[in-house]
Amino acid sequence: MAQLLIYTPAQFGGNRARGHELLREAASVAKPEAAIAERMLTWLAEPAVVEVAASRSETSKRSASSVADRAPLFQLRDAQVRVSDKWEVRIDELSARPGEVVGIIGANGAGKSVLIEYILGLRAGRAAELMAFGTSEGVVERSLSFRKRVGAIVGSTFLNPGFKVREIVKLLQTLQGPLDPLAVAMLSIAELEQNAFGLLSAGQQQRVRLLAAFHQSARLMVLDEPSTALDHHFTTNLLVLLKAWRDRGAATLLATHEERLIELCDQVIVIDDGRVVAAGSTVSLCESMLLPFRIAVSGSGLQPMLVTAQRENAKVISTGDSSATIYCQEPLRRHLVGMAEHTNSTEFSARSARPSDLLEVACGRSKPARSEVA
Repeated sequence: MAQLLIYTPAQFGGNRARGHELLREAASVAKPEAAIAERMLTWLAEPAVVEVAASRSETSKRSASSVADRAPLFQLRDAQVRVSDKWEVRIDELSARPGEVVGIIGANGAGKSVLIEYILGLRAGRAAELMAFGTSEGVVERSLSFRKRVGAIVGSTFLNPGFKVREIVKLLQTLQGPLDPLAVAMLSIAELEQNAFGLLSAGQQQRVRLLAAFHQSARLMVLDEPSTALDHHFTTNLLVLLKAWRDRGAATLLATHEERLIELCDQVIVIDDGRVVAAGSTVSLCESMLLPFRIAVSGSGLQPMLVTAQRENAKVISTGDSSATIYCQEPLRRHLVGMAEHTNSTEFSARSARPSDLLEVACGRSKPARSEVA
């Protein structure tokens, strides 16, 4: 099931059931995003969120094998980006294929944004190979042809605070051509058009920046923390856009700390202190970096549980002075849960590990047990 923002047609008298029925019909076609967006823009309507069945047509199916068989749309090899005399970011290899989402994760200051800025030509650097769209021609100098096919967002991208949003929209249309109707609808741009950009909230400003990134010509998405300042609703809509561009065949490089965006990634690279310390498919990294079960613990029972966990080679991540997360196998999980249940003032939660936990492991620090506890 895919959750989509839809609008109930006013001409049906606010009849939600009828409006939802029509949009479910739109979602059953091979490319549902375009059909749904068309209805959003042609109907005056009241917003509502409903569940619609994802299309089962062959043209919309994606498999890991089919993506892996495609030639990379972007490829970077042996890259070096010097930030200062004492620190640099080095990337051995990074690639993204059509229809593939590659997550870039790591702690604050690890080098994710530096890498994104280099890819976009905002930072100087060197690489043994830098290719996009099947060629190196025009990529090194980030030519206009390259930039027209890239959808990007970097940090707090500057837009003139005195411009009204409708003026920014006109500027985007001049530079990039017609706006994408799905992006306009998912980001609710119409409700912002009369406002000056500088008077918008941080989340509203981010929606305008995202509109610039999700343009119709974009085949390579290079996104640095695209969910910054977005509320839950618009983060959900961002997911819809990412899936839509993926299904259109765009390749996506995505630096993020947002759990739901990591769940979307096919590949993940982990950066620490300017170096790639792990890379591979999301599934393979979960197998190598995580253990099957996750237990979050805090309170007086933490130290004895840490000693037991480390003795059994569990993975322990610090989340505070008196709290930690433990990744472990099944026999140890049962034992640790039993310890927590029989210790006063100990809070815990236990569940299966999932791909978004890669963020916690990549950004966390190992937590040793105090030696006096045995």
